Amino acid sequence: MAPKNDIFDLARLYYRPHAWSYGIAMLLGSLLALVTAALWLFWPLMVWTLLFLAHFLLVKSLNVDSDWVAARTQKTAMKAFDISHIETIREGYEKSPTRFESKDPDEDKS
Repeated sequence: MAPKNDIFDLARLYYRPHAWSYGIAMLLGSLLALVTAALWLFWPLMVWTLLFLAHFLLVKSLNVDSDWVAARTQKTAMKAFDISHIETIREGYEKSPTRFESKDPDEDKS
């Protein structure tokens, strides 16, 4: 059995050829289904779509690291329409002494 790093390297290495072959097969399969009314092609293409989705998600998840998270968080905050609102929420969360504790909803009823 290959070490995990080898499997992940293979997933990255074969993603681009997989994407090209998937795109070409979907195009040709769709054209063939339209021209010949071969509806049976739907199922092989659907299975391949699910496999390609799993491969895409695997490769995408391998590219996530702390630098990506920081950049993505900054990008999302900068794209926000109301940055002051986000900053207010962030400050309130950071100042909250009980932010890690769950509050009992029945506590305020007495």
